[in-house]
Amino acid sequence: MALFVTLTSLAAAQKPATPVDPESGLLKDEAGTWKVARDRCTECHSATLLQQNRTSRDGWIRTIRRMEEDEGLQPLGDLEKQILDYLAANYGVQVRPSELRRRRAPLRQPPLADGG
Repeated sequence: MALFVTLTSLAAAQKPATPVDPESGLLKDEAGTWKVARDRCTECHSATLLQQNRTSRDGWIRTIRRMEEDEGLQPLGDLEKQILDYLAANYGVQVRPSELRRRRAPLRQPPLADGG
C-alpha cells in the first residue's frame, strides 16, 4: 500500500508531458509559435530535421543564415525572433557552445598499397 501511495504521489508531482502535434511531431507551446515554425520550416523540409538537429540559439541562427544564403530561404523578418525562441526552447541545448560535442575527427587510414 505504501508503495502505491508513493508512486501515485510521484506521478502527481511530475510535470505533465508537453503536447505533441500528431501530424508534424513538433512540440506544442502555449503561444502557438509551433504552428509558425511548422508552417515556415516545413515549406522545404520535414519537421523531423528540427527534432534531430538540436543546437544552441546561435546554432539555429547560423542554420537560418546558411539556408538563406545557400538554399533560397526567404528572410523570416518579424517571425525570426518567434521562431528562434521556439527552436531554442524546444530543440535547443542547455550547454555553452564551447561544451558542445563536436563531430569526431575523420579516421586516419594508411594508404592502400600499390598493387603493382
